[in-house]
Amino acid sequence: MIGGLVQVAGAVGLAVTQHYWATLAAVVVMQCGFAVTNPLWGAVGPRIVGDDLIGSMTSVQHGMRAIASPLGAGLGGILVQWHGDRPVMVINAISFAGLVVAALLLRLPPRVDGEPADPARLEFLPRDGIRELRRHPALVLLVWALLPLIVTLESVNAVEVFLLRDVFGASAFQFGLGEAATGAGAVVGAFGAGAVHGTRRRILVIVICLSLLPVAQIGQGLAPDFLVFLALGSIVGLTLGLSNALVFTLLLSILADTVRARVLAFVGGASRAMGLIALLLGGTLNATVGPRGAYVVAGVAGLVAVAVAAVRLRPHLRAGAPP
Repeated sequence: MIGGLVQVAGAVGLAVTQHYWATLAAVVVMQCGFAVTNPLWGAVGPRIVGDDLIGSMTSVQHGMRAIASPLGAGLGGILVQWHGDRPVMVINAISFAGLVVAALLLRLPPRVDGEPADPARLEFLPRDGIRELRRHPALVLLVWALLPLIVTLESVNAVEVFLLRDVFGASAFQFGLGEAATGAGAVVGAFGAGAVHGTRRRILVIVICLSLLPVAQIGQGLAPDFLVFLALGSIVGLTLGLSNALVFTLLLSILADTVRARVLAFVGGASRAMGLIALLLGGTLNATVGPRGAYVVAGVAGLVAVAVAAVRLRPHLRAGAPP
C-alpha cells in the first residue's frame, strides 16, 4: 500500500508540473514506488491462487503484460496527441490509486507452511535475496545466466533503429511492424509457458529458449532483408516471453513463501542494472562495428553465456537432482 501511495505521488507530480527538475524528481519517486511494489505483488500472487496454479498465474501475468505494454504506449501516444500530456498523467495516477485500493481490500489466506513471517526491516543491499537464492543451485545458475543475456539482448535496443533505417531503409510503419512482431511472439510465448509443467522440464525449455535467442539475434544482424529480420524478431519475442515466464514460475514455485519478495526484488534490481550496462554497450558497438556487427557480437557473447550455463545445469536435469 505504501509503495502504491508513493507511485500515486510521483504520478500526481508529473501531472501538475512542467519544470524539468521537478519532472525528473517525480519520475524518480514513481520508479522508487514501483521498485517496492513490483516484487511484493509478485510474491503475493501465489498466496492468492495457491501453489498448484503458480505456473498458470505467471503465464497469464506475463501474457497480459506483453499485451498491455504496447497497447498502453499506443493509447498514451494518441491521448497526448489529442489532449496533451497532463490528462495522461492524471489517468496514470488514478491507475496507481486503484492498486492502493486493491491492496487495502486484499485478504490473504493463512500460510500453509506454518512459517512465521519475518520481522520487517529496512535494507538497502540485497543480501537476503542473494542468500536465499544460493540455497537452490539450479535457480542461482539460471539467474546468473540471464543477467549477461539481458546485457546482450537489450544492447541492440539502442542499435535497432540504425539497422532498420540505415541498412534496410525501413519506414516508420515497418519499424512499428517489427516491434509488433516481437511483441506478438512474446505474448504467445508467455501464454504458452502455462503448458510446461515440472521443474526439470521447465529448466530444459528455458535452456532451449535461451540458446535460440542469441542465434536469432545473430540472424537478425545477418538478415538479407527486412522480412527475414521480422521473422527472426518474432522468434526472439517468442523465446523471450516463454523463458521469462518459466523463470519466474520456477522462482515462485521453488522458493518459500516468506522469502519470495526478497529474491524477486534482487532479480528485478539486478536485471535493471544490466539494462543500464546494455545501453552503454549497444552505443559502443554501434559506433565501432556498426549495427550489423553489433547484433552479431552481442549474439555471439550471448551464446557463450548460454553454453557455460547449459553445461553447469546438466546435473540438475537428471532425475532425482535437487532444484
